[in-house]
Amino acid sequence: MAITSKEIETKALAADMLEQDAYKNYSPQGTFTKDGLNKLISSINELMTIFKGKPIQLATVDAEQLPPDVTKALLMFNKAFKDSGLNEYECDIEGLTTDSDLLYTAGKLKSASKDKAFKTFLAKPQDVEDENETETETEVEINIQPQGESEESDVEEEDMTKLFMSRM
Repeated sequence: MAITSKEIETKALAADMLEQDAYKNYSPQGTFTKDGLNKLISSINELMTIFKGKPIQLATVDAEQLPPDVTKALLMFNKAFKDSGLNEYECDIEGLTTDSDLLYTAGKLKSASKDKAFKTFLAKPQDVEDENETETETEVEINIQPQGESEESDVEEEDMTKLFMSRM
């Protein structure tokens, strides 16, 4: 039985919704003002230009939870910082609970966006490996239930992190 493009589109939309829900569930909660969020988002957008990514829309209101798109970007950046060996730019996403945390993280991201070593790392083709590096492949299995069927499961934090990293 062949799968139609409509079925593929439906499954892709369902997977995107699951991914967005996962980021929302992982996003830290706190007391964030519009100004604090926008300073962080501006720094994220500055780095996004280096990644050739889509900018995140600025906040229009105060929030009690970090927007999922912000969390997704920070996870992507942390992975790149780790891969580049520039761990000093990594941010403690779970520790973001106040505007001062957002401003501190915004400063780190702004510094990273100006770091020549980081820009050089990002410009390097991904398939080129250093002689000392070994390739690690991680598989993540996602089961999407057809509508009408539900399966309750507790997603462990490790599995969620694997999902985030596989989608970036």
